[in-house]
Amino acid sequence: MKKIIFDLDGTLINSAPGILLSLRHAFSRCGLSPIKKLEPDLIGPPLNDIFLSLLHPSDGEALDCLIQAFTEHYDRDGYRSSEPFFDVGEMLVALHQSEQRALYVATNKRYVPTQRILAFLGWESFFHGVYSIDSFQSKTRTKVELLRRLLIHENLNCHDCIYVGDRLEDADAALKNNIEFLGITFGLPVGAATVFTGNHRKASSVKSLSEQLCGIKL
Repeated sequence: MKKIIFDLDGTLINSAPGILLSLRHAFSRCGLSPIKKLEPDLIGPPLNDIFLSLLHPSDGEALDCLIQAFTEHYDRDGYRSSEPFFDVGEMLVALHQSEQRALYVATNKRYVPTQRILAFLGWESFFHGVYSIDSFQSKTRTKVELLRRLLIHENLNCHDCIYVGDRLEDADAALKNNIEFLGITFGLPVGAATVFTGNHRKASSVKSLSEQLCGIKL
């Protein structure tokens, strides 16, 4: 059985509207201004890293305030603005119904909003396991470590797995865990998508992704 591990933000869903809304709320709540424009290409790294990239060094002490304000807003309201990419829901249904595929999520997003998004979209039953940056007692710092822990916890053979993601970080995490990688380039506007190098498989549309994963035609 093939094990398909999906990233979430930018891979299955467009989470930008809700995240950017909650980022704006956090800066306003804490009386600060970001040092650069809040745009979708910020999304992907852990929340701490996002805020650090937006903070002036002299405002570093405000990090806790920002994270708390963001978390409260996003977990209550922001996550509801997450939008599945067109046809992704149909693809997940088909993959879930296949007896030759088992689905997982590995994301830098925290567990609470991840679960709420999956429930909000009606996807929670599709996945055998959902793993977030805070799923384990000791916090996971990188995607490399998150995938390694997922493999161990689920007792998966890396050679039976494929990781689907939209960032170079995802490709690197798969490579360092000996997992096949499939890079998607349809999650961001033209010109902003990740340029994957090397011999990675790539999908420029959900149709292409579906056909590569399971021969599904949408």
